Amino acid sequence: MSDKIIIKKLKVFGHHGIHKEERDAGQDFVVDLEVTADLKKAAKADSIKKTVDYSELIPKVERVVREEQFDLLEALAERIAAVVLKHKLVSSVKVRVAKKKVQLEADVKSVAVEIKRKK
Repeated sequence: MSDKIIIKKLKVFGHHGIHKEERDAGQDFVVDLEVTADLKKAAKADSIKKTVDYSELIPKVERVVREEQFDLLEALAERIAAVVLKHKLVSSVKVRVAKKKVQLEADVKSVAVEIKRKK
């Protein structure tokens, strides 16, 4: 299956990280999604009811980032993937989660985790 719905650079404020300061202050997280689903029926019918409606999917992802807390980006990405895979038409999802504020001695613009999960 090569049909995809792609959501890029969804910015959501959340409280994740292994350091107390990160969790207390919070920061913006940037989420990219590649949702694999059969889009042929939706295209043929030209009907939102036959596709993965991203206007319903995005608030669910935002809620995870905003309301739940994880130490690791890996755990946050895994939770987002689980939420996306609940949709009956989704066969797989690639999730990338990035953050700009990192507590490292190195000059790093951002760090990210990317996972791909299937039903």
